[in-house]
Amino acid sequence: MKPLRSFCPECKNQLSWFENVPVLSWVALRAKCRHCTKPIPGQYPLVEILSAIGATACLLHFGLTPTGFVIYALVAVLIAITFIDFEFKIIPDLISFPGMIIGCVLSIISQYSGIFSWPVTQSAFDSLLGIIAGGGFFYAIGLLYLRLSGREGLGGGDIKLMGVTGAVLGVKSVVPIIFAGSLFGAIAGVLTIFLRGGGRHTEIPFGPWLALGTVIYIFVNVPFFRVFY
Repeated sequence: MKPLRSFCPECKNQLSWFENVPVLSWVALRAKCRHCTKPIPGQYPLVEILSAIGATACLLHFGLTPTGFVIYALVAVLIAITFIDFEFKIIPDLISFPGMIIGCVLSIISQYSGIFSWPVTQSAFDSLLGIIAGGGFFYAIGLLYLRLSGREGLGGGDIKLMGVTGAVLGVKSVVPIIFAGSLFGAIAGVLTIFLRGGGRHTEIPFGPWLALGTVIYIFVNVPFFRVFY
């Protein structure tokens, strides 16, 4: 029978409540499962720490407001996407498509109620433009690269991720996020090739850097970004 709560991926034993306390349980158990003593990967407490930082940042920037809750939900999705893309080099459709739909729904609510503030999009049309501009731009770049080189240079997950951020944050977010994501992605690519070897066709997950670009757009006061507000 499949456990109803969190369980050890190695021995499948369901974890008790005291084994599920964020970060503290991992430290108390010395990074090992209590049942089978297999190591518990460090990504689990890291995700919990990043989530706590994201929640704190949202609280400080937006307070206990509808906008703060929406942005925290987006940040939590970006954290999940980052770790999934790093490990498996995919961005699941199970996250992307509902994200775009929810973004569109939020834009409609925002347009007719005014309940959300920046950076959440303020209109359904803006949300739609965000999806088209973000996802469409990457789709065109990926298609062009494929035609010219015969190789896939941009994954479909990255295209849909930009669709999600465009849907939630609107069309003005697209250029800053792509700029910041591309900048940090390029730096990460160069460092990866330098440290691990490989060539210009070395596969680098791009989703985490788009996620970082999104976080920078939301929380960091960069003058360049303000041009697009």
